[in-house]
Amino acid sequence: MKISSNYTGGNIKLLSADDGTVKLEQELRGTTKWWFYWNLRVEGTQGRNLVFEFQNGEVVCPFGPAVSDDGYNWSFGVQSCYLSGTSFKYSFSESEKIKYFAFSLPYQLAHF
Repeated sequence: MKISSNYTGGNIKLLSADDGTVKLEQELRGTTKWWFYWNLRVEGTQGRNLVFEFQNGEVVCPFGPAVSDDGYNWSFGVQSCYLSGTSFKYSFSESEKIKYFAFSLPYQLAHF
């Protein structure tokens, strides 16, 4: 499993990943204040069920994360992902090699 934010709009700090639970937090850069925004890419989790737990605040909206297959086209409500204000779950199909998750529908320069 690989979790990263090395792409335009990416923002995450991985703390740990084991036994189906991924602990993470928003990467605070350029500020000393708390920030809600996060955006991550997950690879190599085909057929797995994972719980993503944020360790520094309630940053998961009640409708769950925005989800994408390509980092460009996004939607909400693909699955019932929401667990709490600090966590969500996702069941990866056998064919899902890469999945993106974000606080909200991201928009970058490429969208304009």
